[in-house]
Amino acid sequence: MTETVTPTTTSTTTNVSERIIELLEAEGVNTLFGVPDPGFARMHRAAADRGWQVVAPHHESAGAFMADALSR
Repeated sequence: MTETVTPTTTSTTTNVSERIIELLEAEGVNTLFGVPDPGFARMHRAAADRGWQVVAPHHESAGAFMADALSR
């Protein structure tokens, strides 16, 4: 006999950006470097809502250098 499994649903929904921020936070990350872009607006907002420092450099390479310097 085949058993049917029904997926459980939760009352709260989490979008991908919020989940990524949660995973990074679990690793001790609390700063987000990123060039402002409509595609990443939710991630910037999710990070800011959690009290992260959100840094918006003028160029991608500048953000990479900043992130590298902060991690040292």
